[in-house]
Amino acid sequence: MEKLIQIIKNHWQTTFLVTFLLTALVFAVSAFLTPKYESDMSILVIQKQPEDKVDAFSAAKSAEYLSDIFSKVIYSDSFINDVIGSPLNISRRFSADKEDRKKEWEKDVKVKKINNTGILEISVFDLSRKEAEKIVQAITWNLSTNNGKYHGGGEKIVVNAIDGPITSQNQARPNVLLNSLLAFLIGIIGSVGFFYFTEETAKINIFSENTTPDNSANKNYFEINPITEETNSFPPKEELSAMPEEDYFASFSRQAAPPENLPIPAKKEKLEKADIFPEEKTVVFPEATSQEVKDRLNKLLGGKL
Repeated sequence: MEKLIQIIKNHWQTTFLVTFLLTALVFAVSAFLTPKYESDMSILVIQKQPEDKVDAFSAAKSAEYLSDIFSKVIYSDSFINDVIGSPLNISRRFSADKEDRKKEWEKDVKVKKINNTGILEISVFDLSRKEAEKIVQAITWNLSTNNGKYHGGGEKIVVNAIDGPITSQNQARPNVLLNSLLAFLIGIIGSVGFFYFTEETAKINIFSENTTPDNSANKNYFEINPITEETNSFPPKEELSAMPEEDYFASFSRQAAPPENLPIPAKKEKLEKADIFPEEKTVVFPEATSQEVKDRLNKLLGGKL
């Protein structure tokens, strides 16, 4: 934590500038986008049961099942047509193309199902507060009056509006304040994170440079011997193939001169092949005579051997 605070102190000007520019950009874009208002309603799906056979568990499960069906039916093309043709006189003009109209509907109509309650929360967004309110009322009206088209329960299924419509006084989309706050946080976190990883990477690079061994002193180790002024390495492969056998074995005798204060054993001026690869001595065992073989067999059979 202290390190992050130190980074902010060291780079506060750049961090402030990046955060300010990002926040201002997001604020400007959000402010100039066309605002939309939100209108909300809640409905309750109920399945009627005989008075003498009331099963609360079955009723709750049935309502849950029906609310799940309605949450998907709302986005169907048939349902959209019923809402547009409702008696509430919706003035919004949706696209004539079915696919485009469905995309517009999915973008501006949101349905949330509250589990285990049979309650659906419906939200509609529109450029006009009044139009958003009319559309959400038309959706509720269609579910209340024409719900038999979307299930097989007949008149036993009842859909009641329990809340709304509640329409926002201020624009709901885009949320300028929320977007600006997110941009502010992203600017700070992004700037601090950038400087943090930059400094860590620089430290790793410096450490690598300081710990890399310097092999420049050994660069010419196998090139020139300063004492004999001869190469310490073996002759190249191309030279070995064309080199006479005597010269090849003589190449092993190249070595630096020993210090003068050490006793030097006598050595040959030129190594021979036998000095490097001595011939193996063959050991010959004497062959046993027939009498010796008989004596050994008798001892072996008699248990004396």
